[in-house]
Formats: sequence, structure tokens, C-alpha cells
Amino acid sequence: MARIDFKGFPIHFQSDGDGPDVVLVHGLCGDLAFWHPTIVAGLARDYRVTRMDLRGHGYSGRPASGYTTRDLAADLADLLDHLGIARACLVGHSYGGAVALHFAALRPERTAAVVLADVRIRSLQPAQGLRDWAHWQGIRDRLRTHGIEVQDDVLDADFGFLDELARLRLAGRLERLDLAPYFVPFAASSPRRARQWLRLAEETSARADFADVAGLTPDLIERVEARALLTYGSLSHCLPTQERLAGLLSRSTVHLEEGVGHFLPLVRPQAFLDHTRVFLSEGEGAAAVPRAPEARPVAASATYPAPRDSVKAGA
Repeated sequence: MARIDFKGFPIHFQSDGDGPDVVLVHGLCGDLAFWHPTIVAGLARDYRVTRMDLRGHGYSGRPASGYTTRDLAADLADLLDHLGIARACLVGHSYGGAVALHFAALRPERTAAVVLADVRIRSLQPAQGLRDWAHWQGIRDRLRTHGIEVQDDVLDADFGFLDELARLRLAGRLERLDLAPYFVPFAASSPRRARQWLRLAEETSARADFADVAGLTPDLIERVEARALLTYGSLSHCLPTQERLAGLLSRSTVHLEEGVGHFLPLVRPQAFLDHTRVFLSEGEGAAAVPRAPEARPVAASATYPAPRDSVKAGA
């Protein structure tokens, strides 16, 4: 694992395998370990797979501002520059998928294809309360069996719910909670991730930035040229975005995985891998992605001997 230092803070990343480039972008409150080993190993058989920690997550730095999808797409571009990647296929989950889509819209010449896993786009699907989610009652009832009460008047299912879950994790009340096929952020990870999320929300502009459309409007999305795979869980709260994206992206393919929620890559890693590999191998795909002639050197690197949990939560 290595870090590159730019803009006054480090971005942490890891690359595995060799071949055309595929870049994986995790969602909120996750890190590069969000991507299940099945997915990474399966893709690394044929591709160079690069995973990054978004700013404010994992071992990347936590600047005071700059967390919109536009800002993070710029970080992604800087990482590709440092690695000498001229063009790549992007795979993003949730907010990471919104970052990948924003990158694809702004940098069409550098995007071969995009895989959007259960992505919610603010301009297409505004803030959603928990009570608006069709499957919330089932989740709430199962939480109650563990003595956990989460109010359904939380205004935004992304942030208010995450804050609640982070505090419950720090109180030691989520360790044995199993809500498959939905999965619950922080339940299967160390308290460090919960503390990191709360510090990010309380000490930076991240909360406002995450809610900012930041120019990722329907008009901009409609200009995306790359092929796109829209892969969603049938129990997800993000399906309204999937429906809108299918109409806006002229080269999109939709896959709906039955019986799973927002965390499809974690809950069904083999199915996610299989559909992603088929998509990447079709058409222009990753097979046609050129490498830059010479990679720029990494400014600084560090090895971490103790890997983090292989299954982490993201949003």
C-alpha cells in the first residue's frame, strides 16, 4: 500500500495485478478495504486494479473542505496522473459511483467505461427520509429486536442514519447485529471507522459537500460518452436514481440483483464480480484501454503491515 502527497494531504491507494487499468472507488464511511477480496482477486487476474481511500477516509488525509463529487473526481484524476494511467474503467459504489460518474462526465477521454453500483445522484434523487424507504420498517423491526431504536424522522437516510449507527457502534451495540441482505455500516468493522466518520462530519465541510449537487446535473450526466453498467440491489433505497440514469446514459446496461440491498458488492461479491467482468470484457471495454508511456513517480509511500478488516462498510 502507498500514499501520494499532493495539495497538502496524502491519498492512500493500493494496486494489484497487471493489465488494462480498472479503478475502484468506495462510498461514504468506507475505505479501499470495502472491496471484497473476491472482487479484487477476480479482477486482478486480467487487469491492474487500483483502489483508493477517498479524502477523509481510511489512511488518506482529512482536509477541512473539498468533499463534493467534483472535488473527489479531481483527486481521482491526480491519482491517475501519478500512476501514469491515461484511460481507465471506473467502478464505484454509492457516493464513490457518483464520483466516478462525475469524472466520466468531465474527463471523457480518460474514461473507457463505468460500473455504477447502487449509486444515488443528488440531482436525480433528493434527500430521502428513512420512512420514505420501502424496506425501512423491516430494518427498524429487526433493530428493535436488538434493543436499538432509530427514529424514522431522520431527515436524510445517508447522513442522519450513519451518524446514529456510528454512535451505536461506539457504544458497543452493533457488534453482533446481522441485517443481511441489507448490511449495516460500522457493524462489522472496528470502532475506528465510526470515530473517523463522526470527526469527518463534525470537523470539516463534508456534510454540506456530500449534499451538494456540485454540477452533476442531468444535463451533464447526459453528456457521458462511456459505456455504463448500472448494477443495483432490488431492495435498495437508490432505485429512483437507477431509473433516471437509465434514461440519461445513452450507452447504459441495467442489472438488478434480486434480494439484496444497497451493499451489493459486500453481500453478493461473486455475483458483482461476474457481472462486472462480463461488462468490462464487452465492446471497447478495458481491453482497449492504453497505458501512458511512463508513470510519474510516487511522491511518498508507506507499507502497513497489519491489513484492516477485509469487509468494511461504505455508503
